[in-house]
Amino acid sequence: FGDRIYLSSQELDNIEKLEDLTPVEKRTRDGYLLQSEIGLRVSDFKSLKWENFKEDYVQLVTNKSDRPVHIPLTVRAKRLLEKYRGNKSKKVIPIP
Repeated sequence: FGDRIYLSSQELDNIEKLEDLTPVEKRTRDGYLLQSEIGLRVSDFKSLKWENFKEDYVQLVTNKSDRPVHIPLTVRAKRLLEKYRGNKSKKVIPIP
């Protein structure tokens, strides 16, 4: 597949620190960061529900492989999730 391209921890920190954003931009930023932290395909990320999240991991059956996965949550992922715990949306982070 060639060279892998990814953001460094410092670059992710810089994105997380962005503040002059609209509410939609903030949710989009947080969704991007959470997806970066847990490494799911977009289809799997969009299907996440709160019941998939345990204290220290996320557990789900992936759409593509139909296999269960158990992904440890990073400190950043836990911090992002805490911001949205209790929201009234069915989505974990209500992004467009």
